[in-house]
Amino acid sequence: ALPIYDIALKIINSSSKVNFAPAEECELMDLKIKCLNNLAASQLKLDHFEAALKSCNLVLDQQPDNVKALFRKGKVLAQQGEYSSAIALLKNALKLEPTNKTIHSELAKLVKIHTDQKNVESAMYKKMLGTSDKIGRA
Repeated sequence: ALPIYDIALKIINSSSKVNFAPAEECELMDLKIKCLNNLAASQLKLDHFEAALKSCNLVLDQQPDNVKALFRKGKVLAQQGEYSSAIALLKNALKLEPTNKTIHSELAKLVKIHTDQKNVESAMYKKMLGTSDKIGRA
């Protein structure tokens, strides 16, 4: 699927040299957004995270409230361990589509992972620095 979306995007981008009516330009932009979103989904499934992130960013540059791009970018950032940023993006997507069960599920999963990670880090720091019980007895 990746090569097909790449070809479609090349054709769409090359047509920018042609003068279109405003309605046609709008339709062309919609096609470009759909191709980029589908490309990002394919890249995400293949674990091509940097490429997926780039595709999502291209969509979000044109449509900052694109729920699919926000969701996919959140998934990419989560895969890269950037849980705070991923959670923020998923919360934005959820504001735009509050009944979307997929976003709810992914957000709940990431919040749990992030909380668990913070608890592990906190325990590690306490162990490195000594617990407050030991300091109080010293």
